[in-house]
Amino acid sequence: DFDGTLYYQRPLRIAMIIEMLLHFWKLPDFIIINKYRNLYEKGMSEQERLKKLPNRTSKIIQEWMINRPAKHIKHNKDEELIKQLKICQSKGSKIIICSDYPLKEKLCALDFTPDFSCDANDMGCLKPEASGLLMLVPELKTDFANCLSS
Repeated sequence: DFDGTLYYQRPLRIAMIIEMLLHFWKLPDFIIINKYRNLYEKGMSEQERLKKLPNRTSKIIQEWMINRPAKHIKHNKDEELIKQLKICQSKGSKIIICSDYPLKEKLCALDFTPDFSCDANDMGCLKPEASGLLMLVPELKTDFANCLSS
């Protein structure tokens, strides 16, 4: 699991709230983000969500849920945990990260490369839906009993 594990979520949220307050005139965009998240949590696909929201939604989501948080993630990463994960990798452990949200920008901001990563778009569902987690089995190349999750 990724969100809130490899970076400190509370300071990130505070930074994002401050950033949103500094851009108060974009309140209509923040309402769209809230609607997008609600539809997301109901399990709707990206296509279904975008059909129900204004045309500019993709651009708003990219800016406020991916690009802007990435710069704050960089400053709020759990350095010690990432260091320990890198040590585990160097000793042969496979690190697989999955998230409900897009990962590319976050992993780049963390300066961490897992052995495999996937998000809800890759899995076709939200965590902890079994069908999505089962797609990880070929990547694990081990028995489930040997896995650690959070």
